[in-house]
Amino acid sequence: QQLRHSLLLVRRILDGYDSSNFKDLVKEMIKNLSHELLPLLEFKEAMSAVSTRLPRPLVDSIEAYLCSFETPSFSSPPPPNTAFSGKDILKLVEDYKKQATPTDASQISRWSGPIEDLCTPYADG
Repeated sequence: QQLRHSLLLVRRILDGYDSSNFKDLVKEMIKNLSHELLPLLEFKEAMSAVSTRLPRPLVDSIEAYLCSFETPSFSSPPPPNTAFSGKDILKLVEDYKKQATPTDASQISRWSGPIEDLCTPYADG
């Protein structure tokens, strides 16, 4: 939400609205973009959009993986010696599709699209 707010303010500036705190806005946006938990938050957002359409065991396994990286607050660092990877989530989805019937696997592919799309940019963390 903080990143979206920063992007909204940047769009307003680009639309011609005045901003006296442009320097602070850029600093905040860079801080948000480089935050270690940004991938986790993006995946959680995507999961909230598709979780009701995916099979419960798949949702549970993805959420368990995501929860292993959670911290009490956005300002806290992630747990030590952990590396978030989109490949791990993609593997969870692919493994589940292998066990499913062809019809179910097709539906899972369709509904897991937003999750799979995020896996590519975050494949290496």
